[in-house]
Amino acid sequence: MTWSIPPSLRSWLCSRLDLKFTDRFKFYKVDIDEEEAISARYHIHTIPTNIVFKGGDEVARVTGYYPGKVRELMDQYV
Repeated sequence: MTWSIPPSLRSWLCSRLDLKFTDRFKFYKVDIDEEEAISARYHIHTIPTNIVFKGGDEVARVTGYYPGKVRELMDQYV
Protein backbone atom coordinates (compact mmCIF):
# COMPACT_ATOMS: atom_id res chain seq x y z
CA MET A 1 0.00 0.00 0.00
CA THR A 2 1.28 3.50 -0.71
CA TRP A 3 0.93 6.63 1.34
CA SER A 4 -0.49 9.75 -0.22
CA ILE A 5 1.21 11.76 2.52
CA PRO A 6 4.95 12.37 2.24
CA PRO A 7 6.78 10.30 4.88
CA SER A 8 8.44 13.41 6.31
CA LEU A 9 5.05 15.03 6.96
CA ARG A 10 3.69 11.85 8.52
CA SER A 11 6.73 11.61 10.81
CA TRP A 12 6.40 15.27 11.77
CA LEU A 13 2.72 14.86 12.70
CA CYS A 14 3.38 11.72 14.75
CA SER A 15 6.27 13.32 16.60
CA ARG A 16 4.14 16.38 17.45
CA LEU A 17 1.37 14.20 18.85
CA ASP A 18 3.90 12.06 20.73
CA LEU A 19 5.40 15.13 22.40
CA LYS A 20 2.08 16.58 23.52
CA PHE A 21 0.35 13.38 24.61
CA THR A 22 3.22 11.01 25.44
CA ASP A 23 2.32 10.81 29.13
CA ARG A 24 -1.34 9.98 28.42
CA PHE A 25 -1.29 7.83 25.29
CA LYS A 26 0.76 5.04 23.80
CA PHE A 27 1.44 5.41 20.10
CA TYR A 28 2.06 2.49 17.79
CA LYS A 29 2.89 2.49 14.11
CA VAL A 30 2.04 -0.66 12.18
CA ASP A 31 3.14 -1.56 8.66
CA ILE A 32 -0.08 -3.16 7.47
CA ASP A 33 1.71 -4.85 4.56
CA GLU A 34 3.95 -6.62 7.06
CA GLU A 35 1.28 -7.15 9.74
CA GLU A 36 -1.70 -8.37 7.74
CA ALA A 37 -3.28 -10.03 10.79
CA ILE A 38 -3.46 -6.69 12.60
CA SER A 39 -4.98 -4.89 9.61
CA ALA A 40 -7.57 -7.66 9.26
CA ARG A 41 -8.38 -7.76 12.97
CA TYR A 42 -9.00 -4.01 13.15
CA HIS A 43 -10.50 -3.67 9.64
CA ILE A 44 -7.86 -1.23 8.44
CA HIS A 45 -8.40 -0.54 4.75
CA THR A 46 -7.23 3.07 4.48
CA ILE A 47 -3.91 4.67 5.35
CA PRO A 48 -3.56 6.39 7.69
CA THR A 49 -6.01 4.97 10.20
CA ASN A 50 -5.86 6.25 13.77
CA ILE A 51 -7.66 4.19 16.39
CA VAL A 52 -8.20 5.13 20.03
CA PHE A 53 -8.55 2.27 22.49
CA LYS A 54 -9.74 2.59 26.06
CA GLY A 55 -9.63 -0.43 28.33
CA GLY A 56 -8.76 -2.56 25.31
CA ASP A 57 -11.88 -1.53 23.38
CA GLU A 58 -11.97 0.70 20.32
CA VAL A 59 -13.73 3.94 21.23
CA ALA A 60 -12.91 6.14 18.24
CA ARG A 61 -11.35 6.04 14.78
CA VAL A 62 -10.15 8.56 12.22
CA THR A 63 -9.60 7.20 8.73
CA GLY A 64 -7.59 9.32 6.30
CA TYR A 65 -5.27 12.26 6.78
CA TYR A 66 -7.15 14.62 9.10
CA PRO A 67 -4.69 15.96 11.71
CA GLY A 68 -7.33 18.27 13.19
CA LYS A 69 -9.69 15.36 13.83
CA VAL A 70 -6.89 13.30 15.36
CA ARG A 71 -6.03 16.16 17.69
CA GLU A 72 -9.71 16.54 18.68
CA LEU A 73 -9.81 12.84 19.58
CA MET A 74 -6.69 13.17 21.67
CA ASP A 75 -8.10 16.17 23.51
CA GLN A 76 -11.41 14.34 24.03
CA TYR A 77 -9.82 11.24 25.55
CA VAL A 78 -7.17 12.92 27.72
